[in-house]
Amino acid sequence: DRTAVDFCRREFGVKGVYSSDDLNQLVFPEAYDLIWVGSLFTHLDPARCLALLRKLSSALRDGGVLVFTTHGESCFTRPGLGGYGKRFPAIGDRMKAEFQRDGYCYAPYEDTGYYGITLHSEDYVKRLMATEVSGRMQLVRFQARGWDDHQDVWAFRKA
Repeated sequence: DRTAVDFCRREFGVKGVYSSDDLNQLVFPEAYDLIWVGSLFTHLDPARCLALLRKLSSALRDGGVLVFTTHGESCFTRPGLGGYGKRFPAIGDRMKAEFQRDGYCYAPYEDTGYYGITLHSEDYVKRLMATEVSGRMQLVRFQARGWDDHQDVWAFRKA
């Protein structure tokens, strides 16, 4: 959403980067001390989450911090996941089974497309960051339901 990125640039005096549907094509013009990503990994399928985490961690300077949010297990307490859309109560049991088996689950908002609802367990994110993203990313802080008493908040520092 270019308009939203432009707003943040003007309003907060920050540097913004436009994204791409193909996250492997995402290019950052420089290295950063801080990258904040709110409520995005909560909507991308696992492959896109991994691609973006890799891109973001590589865009940090040494000592830089990546802060991001995820939906955690507490999101299952919403009645049948109904708070996320009409189709989710019907597939809530399947999503919960996938979450318990794999540490994550994902379902698109519609039958087609890649934007949907994703939930990540604490153990899965820790394992993903340590083994699939970069051995240089160290967990600084995790707060379950730390954003608006809803999304889990993560902070990783690049060693």
